[in-house]
Amino acid sequence: GFKKITFNIPGGCPQQINLSTTLPAITQLVGIEGYTQPGSVFNTNFQSFNGTVCVFLVGGNNISSGLRLQTQSADAEMTVRGLGFYGFSSEALRISGPGKGSVRGNVFATGLGSGAVGQNFSDAVIRVIDAPSTQIGTFENADMNVIGGGNVVGLDLTASVLGKRFVEGNLIGLNRNGASGLANGIGVRITDSDSDTVRENLISFNISHAITINGTATRSSILNNVIGASLDSNSASGNGGNAVRILAGSGHRIRRNSISKSASDGIVVLTSARASTLRTNYFDGNQRQAIDLSPDGVNPIDLDVGQTGANDQQ
Repeated sequence: GFKKITFNIPGGCPQQINLSTTLPAITQLVGIEGYTQPGSVFNTNFQSFNGTVCVFLVGGNNISSGLRLQTQSADAEMTVRGLGFYGFSSEALRISGPGKGSVRGNVFATGLGSGAVGQNFSDAVIRVIDAPSTQIGTFENADMNVIGGGNVVGLDLTASVLGKRFVEGNLIGLNRNGASGLANGIGVRITDSDSDTVRENLISFNISHAITINGTATRSSILNNVIGASLDSNSASGNGGNAVRILAGSGHRIRRNSISKSASDGIVVLTSARASTLRTNYFDGNQRQAIDLSPDGVNPIDLDVGQTGANDQQ
């Protein structure tokens, strides 16, 4: 049955668990509750993280992954809450299998306590392979994750036919203060999945694009995010590429996002993408076009039926 891991490590906060070997994959139903460690405090802020995480899982010695949650059935659910991670050569957290994961109130690459930034992750911060209905953050302040330090990607959502995974209420590419950078390569990458939702996150300072959608992805929803801004209005907080880059797939919804300070276009739709809706987004201070349908540059909107190309030029 479901098991819960709690902490009461002598010596207060913070505590550092240094791995000498890779941990085995977790295959039984478990909830890992880092906030049970004395000294831990839940976050209460909306656009920054003022919580205290006391238990840190630290890699090194070329250890590839931190925690691997490997679900065995569709009704399985595993939870990771209130942990800190840094220093893994592949990803800090991997969730896979037919069941779902819940990732709430964790910090990645922020260092111990409120101190200096820790080591980056060579590949991804969080990788979700299949695991339909997985939840990364929620609309509750206490469940905000700080997702930074992924050299390739912060949050990698891939290979799920059932999809319906949710990324909500997180800082992605920002440090705990919501004002300075804790960059990933790409902020969020969606590939080969159906009906994933990225909603009400703050996504800034990433080296490349904030969000990319590729492969056979269908019906991805990018809703109500603040992309490119930070709590320091004077900072160069925009992402290094596009805010949303749709490379392929169909039926995506890009709605009600605030998109600013991108180093290139705000939203880009490439030739292989079809039938996406771009509505009620707000653009400010992007270096190139607000919306660019391939080919690159300004193109007339063609209302004729039967057009081809990016989003059928609509």
